[in-house]
Amino acid sequence: MKVIIVRMKRIDNVKKKCETFREIMSVSMEGTRRIKTLVFFAGLFIMIEGVNEMGVIRAIGDSVAALIMKTSPRFQSLLAHMLILWVSGLASSVLDNIAFTATMIPIIRILGEHPELSQRMDIYTLAWALAFGACFGGNGTL
Repeated sequence: MKVIIVRMKRIDNVKKKCETFREIMSVSMEGTRRIKTLVFFAGLFIMIEGVNEMGVIRAIGDSVAALIMKTSPRFQSLLAHMLILWVSGLASSVLDNIAFTATMIPIIRILGEHPELSQRMDIYTLAWALAFGACFGGNGTL
């Protein structure tokens, strides 16, 4: 009987150590996930700023503005909103939503700063079109 009690105590000690180990591992795994997420976002914003410094974002924004300017002034706002909504929706169904949205924000800003388009469009509604399009596109990857 004494041997059984001693073994039961040892089993309880092993169980406690296993539970403690599981708790330590779950905390360290969460920390690793957090670090990976932070590194991902840091790399994402560094990459976007690099593309911006190369002038790619400005070129895309200027070409979108030129496309919008080719239409009648009556339909420029509608075209801009539909273009951003549909392009962001289709692109977000293939690309990552966060990366695409972070890349498109400077383009929205360029359209909002355009001297002729800024009088006809509101930058806030363009941002909402981007948000809705990216959200809808994200649902396409389910």
